[in-house]
Amino acid sequence: MQAPRKGNFISSGSLTMVFAVYALFLLLALITAGGSSDFLGRKPVMIDSVPLEAASMLLFTEARGVGRLLAARAVQGLATGAAAGPPAAALVELQPRRVPGLGALVNSAASSGGPAIDAFGSGLLVQYAPAPRVPVFALLLTGFLAAAVALALIPETA
Repeated sequence: MQAPRKGNFISSGSLTMVFAVYALFLLLALITAGGSSDFLGRKPVMIDSVPLEAASMLLFTEARGVGRLLAARAVQGLATGAAAGPPAAALVELQPRRVPGLGALVNSAASSGGPAIDAFGSGLLVQYAPAPRVPVFALLLTGFLAAAVALALIPETA
């Protein structure tokens, strides 16, 4: 067994705590903000959530220790929890009347396929990119910025 490289090691307890913080903040956001798009509208909630997701990616790129990882995961959990419901509801509301069930199908495919593609792509970047810690988050940051632009173009549904 190889000894961990100095400066690149996070204990299993710390790693567990980083993932637990994400789950905690995700649940808090789902409980408190989960239904907010029913009152505020789908688009405003998504527009507020995307910059938070982007901010979490910036925090990840700058994280040099457990404290910053915890902060990044907390922000990511809040943003993801707040943004989880509105896209699903908007997909159902925007589906063509002649194709009932399309919104639910797209949402299901995105919910299961998205994380799979994300994990595969992240694994490739971590394994083969020159600076494995940054490209994953830079790519996701770019995606969130693109999503912010796309959100400006879609209609409000509720």
